[in-house]
Amino acid sequence: MEALKKTWILIFLLGCGVSNDRQQLPANRNFIVWDATLYQNKPDLQKYGLQSLTALYASSLWSGSDWTNPPSPQHVSSLLQQSPGTVFIDIENWDTDNAGIQKYLETIQSFQEFAPDLKFGYYGVSPIRDYWDAISDPDSSKYKAWQARNDAVAPIAVQSNIIFPSIYTFYPDQSGWKKYAIAQISEARRIAPGKPVYAFIWPRYENNGAFGDYMPADYWKMELETLRQYADGVVIWGGWKENWDDNAPWWVETKNFLDEIRHPNPI
Repeated sequence: MEALKKTWILIFLLGCGVSNDRQQLPANRNFIVWDATLYQNKPDLQKYGLQSLTALYASSLWSGSDWTNPPSPQHVSSLLQQSPGTVFIDIENWDTDNAGIQKYLETIQSFQEFAPDLKFGYYGVSPIRDYWDAISDPDSSKYKAWQARNDAVAPIAVQSNIIFPSIYTFYPDQSGWKKYAIAQISEARRIAPGKPVYAFIWPRYENNGAFGDYMPADYWKMELETLRQYADGVVIWGGWKENWDDNAPWWVETKNFLDEIRHPNPI
């Protein structure tokens, strides 16, 4: 409990000096592209420059069916013996009310206790994913209400080593997505200054949590380029129960993007 109190005190002190304005800050130039895809028959993508990322989904965090409480420390300890490097935790069944926030804090603190050399973050928990509020005017009541909700979950971001905002694509509106992405990243930096921000994206449209169509190649290219400008890295997700397609337009654009990162054009 003492650790939780210190976390709340820290976020209060940070909040005292933080502006509510969108902070469209340039990203760390050491941009990382993480592979979190689940395609079957997938080749080794590290040779193209992607880095592997360890995923801890809710289905692996509990040995039983009771997902109400944080996973047991013993189970967490056994999981982390097999989880090298950087880890994202995917728990989407808890609310972000006071009780839920404490569960998130207790869980990530137990992970950090058992594996202090690893880096942990939650997928899409803090900041809160909200497309319409995020693209509204920063001076509007909707935007400020969204910021207030992000302030409430900020202790989770502060406790995390890494921020993993979810910036999936819902609509064909490219300018809307770009505005949404910048706002999400800006909020991540506002509520957890100094933490690396790695944005989750998916080459398909998301349709209420379901698989939509693959987006056009130029859309995907724009997303990668935007995130390179504003984030510290990108996590590519997708491919569940799908076969790998080496000629898929999203993958062709990704290879070109990775090649540009490794061999930038001289100015």
